[in-house]
Amino acid sequence: MEKKRNPELLRIIEEKTMQQQPAQPQQINLSLQHSVRVYKIADSISGILICLYMVLNPWLFGTTRPWEIWIMNILGYTLGILLFTKWWIRFWYGYKPSRWSPPIILPKTEKFTFSKYQWPVIGLALLTVIILAYILISAINARCSYEIDAIGDYIPIFYECIKWLPHSLDKHLTWSLFFEYLGLACVFWATRDWLLGKTLKEKRINHGDIPSQIPIIGRVIPTKKRVIFPQRLAILLWVLSISGMLLGLESITQRLSNTNKLLWIRQLRFNTTAESQFGPYAYRSNAASYFNMLWPLCLGLWWVQRQAAKAIGSSSSRIGAGPHVMLLPGAVLMAACPIISLSRGGAIVALLGLLAAFSIFLISSWKWNWPAKIGIVVLFIAIIGTAWYLGWDKLSSRFKTIFSDNLSNRIQIYENSRQIAKDYPIFGVGPGAFASVYHLYRKSVHETWAACLHDDWMETLVTFGWAGSSLVFLAFIMAILHWFIGRGLKLPLIFMTMVWIAIAGCLLHAKFDFPLQVHSLLNMFLFLCCISLSSSKNA
Repeated sequence: MEKKRNPELLRIIEEKTMQQQPAQPQQINLSLQHSVRVYKIADSISGILICLYMVLNPWLFGTTRPWEIWIMNILGYTLGILLFTKWWIRFWYGYKPSRWSPPIILPKTEKFTFSKYQWPVIGLALLTVIILAYILISAINARCSYEIDAIGDYIPIFYECIKWLPHSLDKHLTWSLFFEYLGLACVFWATRDWLLGKTLKEKRINHGDIPSQIPIIGRVIPTKKRVIFPQRLAILLWVLSISGMLLGLESITQRLSNTNKLLWIRQLRFNTTAESQFGPYAYRSNAASYFNMLWPLCLGLWWVQRQAAKAIGSSSSRIGAGPHVMLLPGAVLMAACPIISLSRGGAIVALLGLLAAFSIFLISSWKWNWPAKIGIVVLFIAIIGTAWYLGWDKLSSRFKTIFSDNLSNRIQIYENSRQIAKDYPIFGVGPGAFASVYHLYRKSVHETWAACLHDDWMETLVTFGWAGSSLVFLAFIMAILHWFIGRGLKLPLIFMTMVWIAIAGCLLHAKFDFPLQVHSLLNMFLFLCCISLSSSKNA
């Protein structure tokens, strides 16, 4: 005898089955498609903003005034939001874009496994948070701030602070530095994340859909060899190189015109002579520092692109053929700018960098034919000759007074600053607070009230103390070590050598000047470190 079936119960079961089986996969696929679309849009916008950020920094009068810095800060925060969006999509939706390096942000369904190749990146990420927290605590736990009264005098206002925590002697300057460093941190990590992403053609090469290709100025050329240079890094370096060529040409033209206006627009209240300025920079040494970090990149990019053209075995490898040849006169122009700027420190760094680059290129081309070797010699003679013709007469007269002027009164500033470092050894006077504290250590009111120490190594020690300086030093070591032990972009050794020459030149110049206190120069230095953190000798 058949049991009677409940039609109402059967209807409910069918409805639940229809809801659970077909609808759920469809909803998941639809949300994944939307998230992938959002990810690609965020990634494309990030690339555009990074290129814009790198170009605007020097052209915006070196990015020294507050309103200029805040423009860069807003761009940096925007890149940070886009980076967080991409991280969230990877984690929450399990999206795995094709990349040159193993991801640190894993999908929530996967278990995190620590790799020995990832500890420099993880270590630097933690140090970034710790350094920003260090500056934030110093600002919140400030000991003092300054207000300007009706007659223009600085009036100190004291607060209670926890002395065993980092604290600042100028609350406002430390807050400004925190917002600036927060923007730079967003740009640094957004740039690394963008550089490690693969373009559509690189993805197809990786999957074997098309023959291996070599990128030259954003396009790829078929060849039997593997890709030797990432397209995104090539595009960004091309943008920087073209901007640097125009900047160098403008700077030299501005100097020859003997104008005392930056970019023929901005009139200064200090450094009012044409010889003390160079291009968009109010201080010639800052301009020299920028070009000393840029010309090695341009020269390294030319080498890589030339090798790429040579690997194809086509007409683009001939002398004068191929778009990469424009990089060579651009590198000559930019390498001559530090000497033409009349900066003694910039000229010394440029000459040492040129000597190192010349030695490396000569060793690398040892097996080449003699015309190629002669071409390299002619290249470096052209750089020295251009600089000698346009600026050596005035620069040589400045070198003759290098001891009589006490390095432009730096000796006096160094003596006063050593006493500050002794009085505040652990936490320093507070990040960014040097200018407010220095006037208290002058031996007389007739001494110069220095806004910068002209020695970034010592100024970091004076403002951050031993505790903060150690964190900064460790962060730099992590970025450099990644190329040796990490995983990422496989870049040619000779290109990385050019990157290290640029980094070493900046650090050397920072020992007797203040390039790392200027936003555009610090950003350029961080970009060099970002290349090191994104690359590896092993793919």
